[in-house]
Amino acid sequence: MNKEYQPLNDHEQDIIRWTDEVIRLSTEYEKERKAYGEAKANLDVLLAGKILGFLETKKNLGIEMAYELLMATSTTLIAEDLYKAMIRHENNYKALEKIIDAYNSKIMGTQSIMKYKLEGERHG
Repeated sequence: MNKEYQPLNDHEQDIIRWTDEVIRLSTEYEKERKAYGEAKANLDVLLAGKILGFLETKKNLGIEMAYELLMATSTTLIAEDLYKAMIRHENNYKALEKIIDAYNSKIMGTQSIMKYKLEGERHG
């Protein structure tokens, strides 16, 4: 079979562009997840030094309340800065997850349309 070169159609070009964007966003996602993990780990280290004292006054202490107590009893702004960074990076990576999912849905939907059109051409 002799197949001639076919230029990419609009759908194919869209898929390539969207895939490139997913790759770029995935790299940003990875950075945000890493920054979140680092901020959380550092905050947890600070919390570990005080958790026993907190548990003496509050028996059913959840992690969010423990973070708030840590910030309230800290003599520096380190705990507050780490907490804000953790929340910011968490919000960023969760937003990126939604955007990546939307692009992936768009890619899969477009591929389905292409497949449907191709099958129609074969049978029509």
